[in-house]
Amino acid sequence: MPLVLTEQRWLRFGAFCAFYFAQGVPLGLLSVAIPAWLAEQDTNVGELALFTSVVSLPWAGKLIAGPFMDRFTFQPMGFRRPWVLFAQAGLTVSLVVLALTPFDVDAIAPLMVVGFVTNAFAATQDVAVDGMAIDVLPMNERGRANAFMAFGQVAGRPPDLRPGLSHHGLPLRRLGFGVVVLQGSTPSAAPPGAQGSSPLTDLSR
Repeated sequence: MPLVLTEQRWLRFGAFCAFYFAQGVPLGLLSVAIPAWLAEQDTNVGELALFTSVVSLPWAGKLIAGPFMDRFTFQPMGFRRPWVLFAQAGLTVSLVVLALTPFDVDAIAPLMVVGFVTNAFAATQDVAVDGMAIDVLPMNERGRANAFMAFGQVAGRPPDLRPGLSHHGLPLRRLGFGVVVLQGSTPSAAPPGAQGSSPLTDLSR
């Protein structure tokens, strides 16, 4: 049975929840865990502020990304699908690179650059997925789908980064930086499907 978002309600909810789960991974790592760990290592306040502002900058570019995606697309693959697949692939690769990046509190520039690129792909995916949601979700499903998406984003953060459980980068200390990142990068490339198929396989948009 073909997997088509426009025809299967459970697939719509599952796919959008998985996409937002993938966005929650870099949000938790780059906005909470790593800055908290850097602060614990007595990193200079100016460097910490610079790191946080630079890695968060791609999210401010969403206003530009939306019209750009509407203008440029690859119609044989659909209207939104090329951007979603591009962002997912880039997000997965960048998370792996982030896990392999040397973590030196005295030289955070490489980590900052990789973090910027990672969030750039996450923000791109956010815009593309929101556009896809408007295209394929009936009006009476949008409220519930939004709840699933919000849940997915929170669930994507490492356990100790969720509200009420944060403890100054505890997972980084226990497991190591690379392990925590790789743990989160795996499901970001695997939205729900069957027999290895992507939920976007037969999407007309």
